[in-house]
Amino acid sequence: MTDKNQKACRFCNNTYNKKHKSCPHCGFREPMQIGFCFIFVLIILTSLILYFSSGGKYLQFKQEILSKNHSKIENNLKEISLRPLCNLSYLSKDEIFSKRIDYVKNSVVFNDKTYKPNQNVYQIEDKLPWIAADKISKYGLKNNPNIANGLSRHSISVNNPEILISFIVPDYSTKKNKKYNEDDYLLPKKALWDFKNKTIKTYFNFSAFSNINPDFSTAPMYIDETNARDLGFNWILADETQGIMFENMTNNISIRPYKIKGCYKKGDGCGLKEGCNNYSPYQEEMVFRILEKNSYIKIKMWKNKPKRLNKKPDIIYEMYFE
Repeated sequence: MTDKNQKACRFCNNTYNKKHKSCPHCGFREPMQIGFCFIFVLIILTSLILYFSSGGKYLQFKQEILSKNHSKIENNLKEISLRPLCNLSYLSKDEIFSKRIDYVKNSVVFNDKTYKPNQNVYQIEDKLPWIAADKISKYGLKNNPNIANGLSRHSISVNNPEILISFIVPDYSTKKNKKYNEDDYLLPKKALWDFKNKTIKTYFNFSAFSNINPDFSTAPMYIDETNARDLGFNWILADETQGIMFENMTNNISIRPYKIKGCYKKGDGCGLKEGCNNYSPYQEEMVFRILEKNSYIKIKMWKNKPKRLNKKPDIIYEMYFE
C-alpha cells in the first residue's frame, strides 16, 4: 500500500516524506508550490481589478443616465413670470376682474380662456380700500389712517393666479416708521411649473425676511389660499413638511384633507370707516410657523374631496423657504 505521506523525487525517483523540501537521497530541491492562499488572493485581486475596471464604465454610464434624467427634469420645468405688488385701492370690480381674467387666460399653468372669477371667492365691493403691505411694515395695522395708500398685500394673489397660496404677514413688527423693503413682506421670489408632474414650485427668501424682520421670524404665518379656491381646488393636504410647526397640533392640514374657505370681501379689519376689501376667514387649521431656513411644505390639492389619502392630486403646490 502506498504511503500517502510519501512522494517520489522527480530526479532520482526515490520516495521521501512530503514534509521535506528536498530529496534526502540526491539533494534535489522540489520547485515551490503556489499556495492556496496566494491563489485565493490572486483571484480576489483580479476580481477587484475587473470589477473596478468595469465599474468605472458603469459609473460613467450611470452618471450619463443621471445627467439625462436631470436634463429631463429641467426640460419639464417652465419659469413662471411673477408680477409685483400693485395698488388695488379704490379700483372698481370691473377693473380688477378685467386684469384678473387676462392673467388667468395667459397663465403658463392654467391658460383658461373661459375663466371668470368665482363669485364665492371674489365678494369684493366697488372702489374700496385694500390693506397695503408696506404700510403694515412701516406703521402697523391699527390706528393707521394711511393703511390703504400703498402696495396692496393681496395683489400678489390677484396678479399671479399661479401663486395658489400666499401669506398674510401679521402685524408683529416692533420696528415702525422704517423704510419699506421688498423683503418686509414674505413674497415668492421665484416660481416654476413642472408640467409633467403638475407641480408648482415657489421659492421664498426667508433668510432675508427674518434678518430684516426678526420679530416675524417665528411668528405664526396665515395662509391666503384664495387662488386655489378660485381656480377650483377646494381640498388641500400638507403631504410633506420640514422645519414647519402648525399652531394646532391636533387639527391641521397635515393630518387630514381640509376644505378651504378663503375669500376676498369687505371687512373692517383695516380700521377705516368705509371698510376694506380684505381676506376672510381666519382658519386655524392652516396657520404654521417657519422654524428654520431651508424649510419646505408640499401641499396636495383636489377639486373634490378625496376618498383616500393616496388619491392622485389634481395639482401639487410646493413652498421652499430658503
